[in-house]
Amino acid sequence: MKTLLILLISCILLVSCKKERPCYPKSGFYQSQGNVLIVVCGEEIDSVYEFKRTNSTPILDSVPFVTVNVFNFQNQEYTKHVLLQGIDSIFSKPQFGNIGVPRTAIHPYYLEQTEELLEVESSSFQNNSFSSSLIVQNYWNKIAGLTLVKKYRENNSSKIVVFRGIDFIYDEEIGFDVPIEKAIFVLVRN
Repeated sequence: MKTLLILLISCILLVSCKKERPCYPKSGFYQSQGNVLIVVCGEEIDSVYEFKRTNSTPILDSVPFVTVNVFNFQNQEYTKHVLLQGIDSIFSKPQFGNIGVPRTAIHPYYLEQTEELLEVESSSFQNNSFSSSLIVQNYWNKIAGLTLVKKYRENNSSKIVVFRGIDFIYDEEIGFDVPIEKAIFVLVRN
């Protein structure tokens, strides 16, 4: 009887637990620690990364980056590496693989969102892959409510770099990977 009572109480406790996003006080949100922000966005925000540049030269308008294609003889494919000012690696993209950012992602629970979206003009984007500014604006609207993004745009004249990326996600219904379009935003502040 005692075991049955303990089992019943345990079941009630397990069923009553909520699996919702925990509430964090304002001080519990991520505080900016770098000067380069990378946001990977698909249907929603996939991942956010932040780091400090190794080069301290101010960036006033266009963000200088270099794209390097490296051939991997082991798997016989090219990997595109995007470098900021030729030093800091922003991301890499294998020919038939997923986007890789050489940083630890910031957990989404720690990113503060606001209802008010940050408006930017299409001339603020340094578009490197998308054919339409409307597509860029649709992706931008998904990240424009992040407080961290707003902090990067305060008193900042540098461009917002945007790259088009394709990730491959396994689809159980059809039994193989399908390509999913992503936008990779890079924001730099001095």
